[in-house]
Parts: sequence; C-alpha cells; structure tokens
Amino acid sequence: MQITVITLLIQEDILKKLAIVFFCALLATTAFAHDKGDMDFSFRPLMAIPTGDFGDAYSTGFGANATFSYYVNYSFALTGSLGYINWSLDDDYGDGHFRTVPIMAGFRYYFSNEYVRPYISGELGLNMWKATMETAFGDIETDGSDLGAGFGGGLTYTIGPELMLDFGAKYDMIFTEDESTNSLMLLAGVSFWFH
Repeated sequence: MQITVITLLIQEDILKKLAIVFFCALLATTAFAHDKGDMDFSFRPLMAIPTGDFGDAYSTGFGANATFSYYVNYSFALTGSLGYINWSLDDDYGDGHFRTVPIMAGFRYYFSNEYVRPYISGELGLNMWKATMETAFGDIETDGSDLGAGFGGGLTYTIGPELMLDFGAKYDMIFTEDESTNSLMLLAGVSFWFH
C-alpha cells in the first residue's frame, strides 16, 4: 500500500512538471507573435518547375530568393523581394539558358499567430531576363524586362526568438511578349526577425 501511495505522488509530481512546461511553451508561443513595425528578412533557395510551352522547352530551374517583410499588424506583412533563377534548355533543343532577376513587391497574410504560421502571398513586379542559345552559327542572345506576378502560400515555423524556417510554393508568371513564361516554384530557407 505504501509503494502505491509513493508511486501516485511521483506521478502527480511528474504531471505538475509537465503542466508547467506546457504552460511555459504556450506563453512562449504567443511571445513570438509579430507586432506592427516588426520586420524580417528571409533567404530561400528555390526550385522552379516550368509549365506550359515554357515547360516543353526548358528543364527545372534553380535559384534563390531574398525577401524583406514589414508587418502592418500580426497577420499582414508588406514584402519586397529580389531573386535569381536559371533554367536550362532541354537537350532536344540544344544548349541554352533562360535567366531572370525578379524584383517584386507584395504581401503575406498569416492565418495564425503560433509557432507554425500558414500564409498566402501575392506579388507583382519586374522581371529582367536574358535568354541564350548556342547554335552552329554562333550564340544567339536576347534580353528584356517584363511585368511579372506570383501567388502562392507557405508556412513559417519558429525555432527561436528571432529565427524561423520558411517554406513556400508559388505559381510565378512572367508576361513575355508572345506568351507567359510560367513556373511552379518551391522554396525553403530561413527567416530572421527584427523588432
């Protein structure tokens, strides 16, 4: 009987400690909420899967994206981003590349104020691009700049007071002259939060 009482006391003590840890974690979760005027900077390597006619001629592209966010409130942020993406021509079409530097402005709307924060995003901006192709008669090179847009979503996962993992996917469109140059982008990286 005495062993049962001691066992119950130990279990009760463990439950109290677990409750305290859970309560502290709950408080910490709300402590990581963004407030008006907060900012963050994220760097995310990306993979860009071309779609439509663009996907017929080019293989999957790779690059990186840097985004600055300014929080209007805890759920809405204005964003500015700069990126670099390089697609290679499929082997059937020869040797060549399509490279772009997107300069975008947009928003993120967050659905949660917890450790895991899902969001939707939209962007509009300028894409400076350059296309090259090697032929038997020499290299062909064209360049330009066109309007671009993107929409998508993702989530951030808080791993520290000023550090988050940032995962996202977006459908990106460059409104080139004859038709849009579209791709599905998958991004993953880190975000640093400034108060």
